[in-house]
Amino acid sequence: MTAFSNCLRGALALAVFAALAVPASAATDDDALPSDVKMSGSDIYKRVTKNRFRSVHQSMELTSGDRSGTEEHSRMWLTWMNVRDAGDKAVDGFFSKTIVVYSDPFDLRNTSYLVLQREAPPNDQFMYARSTRKVRRVNLRAETILGTDFSSEDIAPRELESASFQRLLDEEIAGAARFVVEAKPKPEQESQYSRFVMYIEKEHFVPIRTLYWDTSGVQVKELLCDPASIKDFGGVFIPVKSTMKNLKQDTYTVATVEKVEPNPKLSERVFDPHRLGKETKN
Repeated sequence: MTAFSNCLRGALALAVFAALAVPASAATDDDALPSDVKMSGSDIYKRVTKNRFRSVHQSMELTSGDRSGTEEHSRMWLTWMNVRDAGDKAVDGFFSKTIVVYSDPFDLRNTSYLVLQREAPPNDQFMYARSTRKVRRVNLRAETILGTDFSSEDIAPRELESASFQRLLDEEIAGAARFVVEAKPKPEQESQYSRFVMYIEKEHFVPIRTLYWDTSGVQVKELLCDPASIKDFGGVFIPVKSTMKNLKQDTYTVATVEKVEPNPKLSERVFDPHRLGKETKN
C-alpha cells in the first residue's frame, strides 16, 4: 500500500509501522465499532486513499540488507498519476499510472517499471532493462524490484476497487489507538497476496504497519513506517522512512523519501511504454 503502496504511498505512497502488535481478531456485531467512530473497513480505507496527491514525483533511497550485515544501496524516482475523472471513475479504462526509474547504482541507471492500473484487470505492466536496452511487456506478479524486498505490487497504490475490506478491533500501538483493517484482494487482481492487515493511525489515516500473507496463507512480509517520520506535504501526509521485511528470507529494505514534488503537471507521454529508458529524472 500501497508504500512504496501506501507505505511507499506515493511511493510509495509509503505506509506502515510502529511496534510489534498482537494480530487482530475479527470484530463482532456487538463490539466491532466504537460508538464514536462508526466506520466500516471500506470507509476507513477510503479515507486512506483520500490522503493522496492528484499526482506526485518523488525520489527515494533504498538500503537492502540481510542478517549477515551486508547492505546494498540504490536510488529511484517514482512518478504516480491519478487518472480518474471528477466523479472518481476510470478514464479510458484506467484508474492510475505508476512509473519507477532507477537512477543509482550506475549499472541499473534508467532501468524502469511501468504499471498502468486498469479498471478491469489485468493491469498493463512493462519493464525496460538496461542490460538488454529493450522494453518488454511483463507480468510483475511477485517480482521484486531489483535487489530489494519491495515488489511492484507493494509500490503502486492499491485502489479501493481491487480488494474487499473488513474492519477488525482497534489496537493500541506505541501508546495510541489504531484502526485495524483486513484487505483481501479480489481473485481477478491475480495478487501475489491472499490478504493484508493494516494498522492505520487515526489522525491522518496513514497506515503505520502492514502484514502480508501469500496465497498459501503464510505470513511473508511486514511493512513498517515510523509514525514520527510522517510529514505534511501540502495537506498530504507521507511517512518518509519505511522498512519492508521479508520474513521468509530474513531480509529487509529501508526506503527513505528524499524529495517530493506534489501535484506536478504530467502529460500522458510520461507513461508511454516506448519512452521507458529514454529519460531519468534527477
